[in-house]
Amino acid sequence: MHKRLTNARDMLGLKFRFDVILDDGASTIAVGEHYLARMRHWRFKADQKADADAWILRAHSDLEGLPCILILAGANRIGNTFPRSLKYFDLRALNMPTCTRAELEQELGLCYH
Repeated sequence: MHKRLTNARDMLGLKFRFDVILDDGASTIAVGEHYLARMRHWRFKADQKADADAWILRAHSDLEGLPCILILAGANRIGNTFPRSLKYFDLRALNMPTCTRAELEQELGLCYH
């Protein structure tokens, strides 16, 4: 799904409008270089270039203000919350053969923490 969305975005000429981010829960969250540079610029002043170059995305909350589609696959990161700028949360792709109420509440709680 990630590759298809990325290809569609690029074909429509929207590569620099929003990013498509895949988070598998095990590896680091990969963000396009253009958006990583934008996030570093937002977070650091001009005289903090050394800090900005070393900064990497560690949590979903670091995506604050970044126009993106975030695809979650695999295990959720413990204690992670979504940014306050998150506008939509789509549960259609939620892949749980037996979804209990507690699991559903946990998924929704990540959005509104």
